[in-house]
Amino acid sequence: MYNGQMSEQTAKSAQQIGEVILKSVDLGIAMSRLNNEATQESPMEAEVEPAPKSRKRKASRKPVSVASNQAGPSQVATPPARKPYLGAAPWCKRCNRHHLNLIPCSKCTYCGRWGHLISICRFAIQNKAVANLAATQL
Repeated sequence: MYNGQMSEQTAKSAQQIGEVILKSVDLGIAMSRLNNEATQESPMEAEVEPAPKSRKRKASRKPVSVASNQAGPSQVATPPARKPYLGAAPWCKRCNRHHLNLIPCSKCTYCGRWGHLISICRFAIQNKAVANLAATQL
């Protein structure tokens, strides 16, 4: 009897599963039809809203005239003149800067870079701080 009851229950559940599958297929077909109808809607039926006016600048459509800066064969193009140095310090040939003869060139004797002296060298300051830290930890 036990086997007979199981076979009846499995037959009923198989039948119900088959019905559910058929209904889901029918629903899928109906959904695809609705999607096709929605995409085939004519553009006149849908409300068309005008696009907002663009606030971008429009490029000028006038042709750009390029001024020719070509020198003729008899004329040589000269570069623009630089302003002369108005200071009192003479030109140093070693560092290519203006400074007095009594003042040394602005090359650091610690790091070898131009533009500063050892008194304001950031590498010397860092090394002094490390040395002080090491001395306090001993």
